[in-house]
Amino acid sequence: MSRATGADPSTVTADAAKATVTGRFSQAAEVAGAVLFLAGAGAANTVGTDPRVDGGFVPTR
Repeated sequence: MSRATGADPSTVTADAAKATVTGRFSQAAEVAGAVLFLAGAGAANTVGTDPRVDGGFVPTR
């Protein structure tokens, strides 16, 4: 139990994951794939963007 909220941390984590579009948190390999793309030549013309690899956790317009 969390002293701050009184909630079970595993319940909070599960509820947060369910709130994403994909219903789960991103995996390390998914984030790494985005990082590798952005660091590579294929992203040479990718400018002024805020790419998110969060399964839809942060709402966008």
